[in-house]
Amino acid sequence: MVYNSSCGAVPRGRLPLKPLRMADRWCDDPRDPDNANLDRIQVIKGWLDTDGKTHERIYDVVCADGRTIKKRRCERPVGSTVDVTDASYTNTIGDPLLTAHWIDPDFDPNQRAFYYVRVLEIPNRAGAPTTRNVSAFRCPRTSP
Repeated sequence: MVYNSSCGAVPRGRLPLKPLRMADRWCDDPRDPDNANLDRIQVIKGWLDTDGKTHERIYDVVCADGRTIKKRRCERPVGSTVDVTDASYTNTIGDPLLTAHWIDPDFDPNQRAFYYVRVLEIPNRAGAPTTRNVSAFRCPRTSP
């Protein structure tokens, strides 16, 4: 969820701990109880430059497993617990909840910009072993 003082939204009935400036964003997201743990939260900023051209920049806002952010990105990949031999994974990496307060380091009140948030899960059976691998595991075939 993103809290922004300009829109006055109150998702899930929670309020930010302090009033936010226009450049501030408050993000939190719990994992889906039926899915994999979380890898990171990202904010994607889009803007128009003075020539009217569009640009986008991705900021990692918070990284699971105590990883720090360097140059707008998590310092290293979260890893993977996927076992392609049986199309399974474990939730032994990542975090079930990620929370962050983020301030746009490049905020310009005169710039036309938009923001959106995406939350990435750790690699899991839906994302790492392909559907073909899962099907092959569940419905093995013998070669002719």
